[in-house]
Amino acid sequence: MYDFNRIIEIFGCLLVLSLICSCSTKKGVEKAVLPVYANKIPLNLDVESNELGILTYNIKAIGAKNKEETDALIEYVRKEEFSIILLQEVFSDKTRHQLIESLEQEYPHHVDRVDYPGFWRSICYNAGLTILSRYSMVDISSVNFGEKIENKGHFFHQILPKEVSLSLDFMSNKSILGTLIALPNNRSLLAFTTHTQALGSTKHKANQYRVIYEFIKKSIAELTLTGIIDPSKTAVILTGDLNTNAYWENQYGELLNHLKHPNDIHFLHNVEKEEYSFNATIFNMLFRFDYIFNYDRVGQYNMLPLEIKSAQVTDVRVDNKSISDHLPIISVLKY
Repeated sequence: MYDFNRIIEIFGCLLVLSLICSCSTKKGVEKAVLPVYANKIPLNLDVESNELGILTYNIKAIGAKNKEETDALIEYVRKEEFSIILLQEVFSDKTRHQLIESLEQEYPHHVDRVDYPGFWRSICYNAGLTILSRYSMVDISSVNFGEKIENKGHFFHQILPKEVSLSLDFMSNKSILGTLIALPNNRSLLAFTTHTQALGSTKHKANQYRVIYEFIKKSIAELTLTGIIDPSKTAVILTGDLNTNAYWENQYGELLNHLKHPNDIHFLHNVEKEEYSFNATIFNMLFRFDYIFNYDRVGQYNMLPLEIKSAQVTDVRVDNKSISDHLPIISVLKY
């Protein structure tokens, strides 16, 4: 049950914050502005060399995106050769259907809605996570992951714990979604995407991250025990909007610690180069909340290693305006 008195308090805090930020702007405080990243950067994937093209993107489809914005995203991914596209905040059925149907020839395999009970269907009922893949998704319907993980045959998922917070996105169902993808040369990819809660307490964030790691660990163990995967031939990626800034040392360290130290693909490739993927205008600050992680080892299992060929922030714009409040991250990984 939701504590509606607490929700009213939260709305009040948000109103105060908005007034403070408004006053600060009027007093001439310099506004933080995202750098202008190249529009729709080419992936430059060599499909003959066991390379994977990854796109992760929070597209902010809380309501249906306008046709020009959706068409721009479709145009970009259609002309590239992404192996897998992992999206967050695809709450709009109209936008989801348009993406899936328009890209069916290039990306014939997909995860549709991930649903949970909720009192507001457009947000609370829908987890907003979607995956599209060039390669087939393996049937894992025979696997029993346990009572907390729901197996849908070609994908599996788990809801993350909630906490009432300053961010109204606690009303949406944050979750972790996974799928097993068959790659060429008898290799496979376990691809996970997630969207965690914004502005939650430190304890709550830690709890969500621990659930995410345990979900990944449990799925690998069960898929291995049933003989569906060979860990040494299976690569693992975790993508999404983790709502922790990559450039805040303490919080970033806690994120990596709770996720058991995956490889941050963007950080490892770019080292000291900082790229941002989100502008929190209410706080006048820039962040990188969006990640592509890779695991070389999960629990007792050594996984198929991936070599980083590229990793960068790009943009998808219409009339020189980004189609989302987040920016996409793309990467080429060789297996």
